[in-house]
Amino acid sequence: MKKPGRKPKPVQKDKPVFLYTSKCCNAPATKAPCVFLGYRTKEAGTQGLGTFRCTVCHKPCSCNRTKNSLDKVPETC
Repeated sequence: MKKPGRKPKPVQKDKPVFLYTSKCCNAPATKAPCVFLGYRTKEAGTQGLGTFRCTVCHKPCSCNRTKNSLDKVPETC
C-alpha cells in the first residue's frame, strides 16, 4: 500500500560514460539494442549483444573506448 504524499521521482538520464570510435574510419560506432526473444526459445540463453558497427561504412569493426567528455572538443588542423 502506498503511503500518502509520496510520489515517484522522475529518473534523469545521464549522457553515456564511454565513447566508442571505430578503428577503420575513426567515426562513432554503435551497437544494436538487446532484443528479448522469450524464455522458452532455445536461443534465449545464448543470445549476445552482437558487435559494434561503424556509422560510416556500416561494417563490423573493432573500437577504441574513451571517456565521454563533451567539454573537450577535438582540435582539427
